[in-house]
Amino acid sequence: MASFSATFPRAVHVLPLHALGGILEDRAFLANSTLPHRLHRTNAAVRKTSSQTDAALGLGDYVHLYLLHSNSPWENIPILAAQLLNGRGAPFPHVAIEIGTEGLSDDECKLCIWNVAVSRPKVNNLCKGGNWTRGTEAARVLQIWRSFKHQGPDVRMARGYWNHPIQIPTLRGDQIGFQLSLLGRAPGGMPELLLRSPVKIDNRYTLWAFSPEDMEALRSLREVLQVMIVEGDARTIDLSLSIPSGFARSIRQGCAPAWHLDCRVPKTRTPAGSNCICRGQAATRFWLATQSEYGPDRGSAC
Repeated sequence: MASFSATFPRAVHVLPLHALGGILEDRAFLANSTLPHRLHRTNAAVRKTSSQTDAALGLGDYVHLYLLHSNSPWENIPILAAQLLNGRGAPFPHVAIEIGTEGLSDDECKLCIWNVAVSRPKVNNLCKGGNWTRGTEAARVLQIWRSFKHQGPDVRMARGYWNHPIQIPTLRGDQIGFQLSLLGRAPGGMPELLLRSPVKIDNRYTLWAFSPEDMEALRSLREVLQVMIVEGDARTIDLSLSIPSGFARSIRQGCAPAWHLDCRVPKTRTPAGSNCICRGQAATRFWLATQSEYGPDRGSAC
């Protein structure tokens, strides 16, 4: 059992609903560095800006998960709040896959007490601490983290150690048990768990949907969920399907734009091959192994 499991018994990976089909085909979460190699078969649902930042910071081979308390509200997960609850744009369907952390060990984990995608450290005479503006270039992110390191912050201020070749402070192995108090400094109280890709999926995982309509869409994958065999294991991937009570009532209404994960002003036309699920007068479009202007969709996006 990992030393943080008592405090953070849950680990959650959040992804666009349309990416789930490819993940099930691979029977694993794949890191951003791995996904482009799948392009000979299909396109990968990769967020361009975050994947470039991961590569610059030495995290291109890792899958990101949020660590949660037993009673952490789903609404507190930043990507779910941004994609489904807050803002003026239409909701973009996302799902979450959860596993208990009691089966993990410190030696296979790396923890980041910063939000890798958005956290910006304070660097004297260069920048204030806070969050990056959306779309900030990876080279700029790397420059600031290197300048932060050059300041020589102590472990508490850095929220971890400079574990080469990773260019952002992290905790690994024995460092985790020695510095458990740092986990409370994570943004939103949710440290990031970094697991080296590929992260195999089996029936220990629970799949969460966040509206009845998205749950119904996922039921179309039940045949895939039930018959896909984990390599080297006789068990099927029979993920539990669940929906958090009351969450769907908070989802903002609107017609989802064409899929473009890094687009500031989303496109409004519907790509060929999209499916439409109505939420009253609103509609949410998503893609499950369908052909669109981007090609067949696949893969993880976090």
